[in-house]
Amino acid sequence: SEFRLRSDLALYGMPGEQLLPFEGAAFTTTWTVELPTQANAVGLNRITDVRITFDVQAAYEVPATVLVPLPQPASRAMFVSALALNATGLATLRNAAKPEAKMVFALDRLALPAGATITNLAVVLAGVAGGNVAAKLKFGSGASTSFQISDGLAMSNAGVLSDGNPANVLPLNSAATGSPARPATLTITKGADAARLAQARDALLWIEYSVS
Repeated sequence: SEFRLRSDLALYGMPGEQLLPFEGAAFTTTWTVELPTQANAVGLNRITDVRITFDVQAAYEVPATVLVPLPQPASRAMFVSALALNATGLATLRNAAKPEAKMVFALDRLALPAGATITNLAVVLAGVAGGNVAAKLKFGSGASTSFQISDGLAMSNAGVLSDGNPANVLPLNSAATGSPARPATLTITKGADAARLAQARDALLWIEYSVS
């Protein structure tokens, strides 16, 4: 191919170097562009057309059997904000006079794909530094998972985040299962850190999920 990235990038309207791995592939190959609805629950609504441009150089190719690849699961992640979804619940975290805070994240009202499975979780208390408080997280009508929030952060370490040592498994791993499209209830027992937690600007729930 005589394609040169720096000189021909604007000519072909390419966004960057993402498609360079396909350079040199045979044109007579079966080309498939997949935009799965499950992994793009909202974005596909804005697509009006798809244009593919080929810069080719003719050559002889021996016919070969085309192998159809098996579908691979897609991994996605999102942050949800108590300030945006449950400001009343966030107020219970900011109120130092209340011994307990309770926030509900209505994930079942968000554009999450059907059939998705939670793979990892994290809780972030923005603006909170230091401290160690007890918390519980529950999805839908399932059982609550107890864990600790240290220095404003708690997370799971399942899947790709695991180091393979069972002794290092984190408590939130128990909650990283099932569908993300369920209401999530976060309960925090403040203990001696009520004044520290009152500085929270927001409470964020991070959810990583896979979908086939």
